[in-house]
Amino acid sequence: MTELTSIEVREGWKKYYLFGIIFCFIFLAAGFIIPSQRQESIDFVFTKWTLAKLPFFALWFAVVSICSFYYFDNRVKVRIDTNGIWTLKYKNTYWDDIWYFSSTVCKMRSDGDIYYLKIRLKDTEDRLDKELKIKFRRMDKDFGDVRAVMAFYAAKYNIQDLGHENKI
Repeated sequence: MTELTSIEVREGWKKYYLFGIIFCFIFLAAGFIIPSQRQESIDFVFTKWTLAKLPFFALWFAVVSICSFYYFDNRVKVRIDTNGIWTLKYKNTYWDDIWYFSSTVCKMRSDGDIYYLKIRLKDTEDRLDKELKIKFRRMDKDFGDVRAVMAFYAAKYNIQDLGHENKI
């Protein structure tokens, strides 16, 4: 087995967002396909604009926009490599600044599990009792791989690994 020395985590539920986009267009198109609904659908979409139509089109546009944003989002959420840990929220955290880390998984019934990587930074004059809590949810990589890369660098830079905890 090869050791992982770096990992990049991105959005992982792309197929569900694509399904949401397709569902919205099928929902809109169903009114044009069903013969008994066709004229009413044409009148609703293409006739005079009324304020009563605004909630339908606003909700439909919002769902399509959000699903499209996440489907085409290829940004890296978390990067762990030789430079340290980079996240969108905390930016760069170098290996020399980390004192210890631990991880936790919260088992969820319907929406997927939530993983947390808790990192305690070393105290300095500017920073006391600083802890980073990185949340992993809907990711394209397995959390075991993320944990393996963290353990690799923990051994290399003499960082304490406090283990992994399962919460129900």
